[in-house]
Amino acid sequence: IIWYKAANGSEDGGLSGQDIERLKQIFSSVAVNKKIMVPRENLDVPVALTSWGRLLKLQTIDEIQIKAFMETNEDRGLEKAPL
Repeated sequence: IIWYKAANGSEDGGLSGQDIERLKQIFSSVAVNKKIMVPRENLDVPVALTSWGRLLKLQTIDEIQIKAFMETNEDRGLEKAPL
């Protein structure tokens, strides 16, 4: 799951609309089947990725780290659910 904090003001630490679009492009470009991207207001960082007990917090959009996290953790849950 990719969680992101959308900006509600200039000082809240959230992502701008342009940054959210960039994050969506990265998300769409990763060839994994089981993925979700949702906003979350109460994040303490602009972007966080989670996968079955794993957590990656990012202060900026880092395409390399995001792609690596998604590809490395694909289908590593407790149950392998077919699509």
